[in-house]
Amino acid sequence: FLAIFVIGRFVLTCFTILLPIPCGDFSPLFILGGGFGRLVGEILKLLFPSISTAAGFAVVGAAGLFHHSCSFSLT
Repeated sequence: FLAIFVIGRFVLTCFTILLPIPCGDFSPLFILGGGFGRLVGEILKLLFPSISTAAGFAVVGAAGLFHHSCSFSLT
């Protein structure tokens, strides 16, 4: 279900960014980054059982995607 969420959220985030009306771009990017980070964390948790939780990957994914989008729009 998490992979379906990430794919669907990616499509919806693309539509949100392309809309010609002023709307928030950062909140959908936080959600997309968190979902993708959680997906990567769950996959790594299956491969390496010593990883206790995948929540940290969600935080890092959200922060990484937000940083990338913010640094891209400011330069």
